[in-house]
Amino acid sequence: MPLYVYRCNSCEDKFEIFHLMSEEIFNCQHCQSENIERIPQVISKPIQKASKVTGDLVKKFIEDTKKDVQEQRKEAKQGMDI
Repeated sequence: MPLYVYRCNSCEDKFEIFHLMSEEIFNCQHCQSENIERIPQVISKPIQKASKVTGDLVKKFIEDTKKDVQEQRKEAKQGMDI
């Protein structure tokens, strides 16, 4: 379930709630006012950096695996020539 951030325009409280995309929140968690609005969230940079690190690890793994496969093919070919 996604985490949504809301702001109450009556008491100016900000609060976070996990709920389904299809659900709607109508009342402030603090003062029960119906004068609330959802605050759009932006993906933060640490998540993007983590994705880059993960991408780099995957890329390195693929390159290493390709080298291993090439070496195994070379060894298999040499074994067949004998």
